[in-house]
Amino acid sequence: MADKEAIGGSYLEDCAVAPLDDTPNPFADGVKSYALDADRARRLWAKSEEWLVAASRADGARVNRTEAIDA
Repeated sequence: MADKEAIGGSYLEDCAVAPLDDTPNPFADGVKSYALDADRARRLWAKSEEWLVAASRADGARVNRTEAIDA
């Protein structure tokens, strides 16, 4: 079993740490460098949270409209 401290945060492929491969071939083995970019990951996480908040507000608005119709 691999030590999580040694490979934590790595992209694995075929039971091994995948090599970086930024070739334009979408079927190439390996991981693109942008997939390991921590800043991009943080920005994506923040954007995902924004979308979830917006979606929950939209769902709440639909529920409120439904409650008003049923009343």
